[in-house]
Amino acid sequence: MKMTVCWLLVTAMTGVMTIVVGVSAASEPVVLIVLDSLYIVLGSGTAYVVIRHIRSVDRFGVMGADKARFNNRWDRAATVTLILVGFSVIFSFPVGLGASLPYLIRSFGRYAPGERYERRLLGLEG
Repeated sequence: MKMTVCWLLVTAMTGVMTIVVGVSAASEPVVLIVLDSLYIVLGSGTAYVVIRHIRSVDRFGVMGADKARFNNRWDRAATVTLILVGFSVIFSFPVGLGASLPYLIRSFGRYAPGERYERRLLGLEG
């Protein structure tokens, strides 16, 4: 429950910041449409990478998540993207929202990411 509340606060804060910065930065409708499109692409791309990471952690455990083929390729791409986004604060908000939203959704589950694998490994689950 505490983890869900934490992810809810983080997601709400980044969502509000994304909306406020996006609306205040765009003075013309064309700029707003372009900025919204960029925000959707950045947020969706980040959410996709985070969802794939959560899935690999659930499959291979926290320590074995590096075994997934997806992680090696996308970890490098995500690192480069975060470095490039770091140069412009205005684009960091949709990345933060895209990263926190999947964890918020996942926090409603029974286990934390990777916990099911570790419980199975220890024989605590049948």
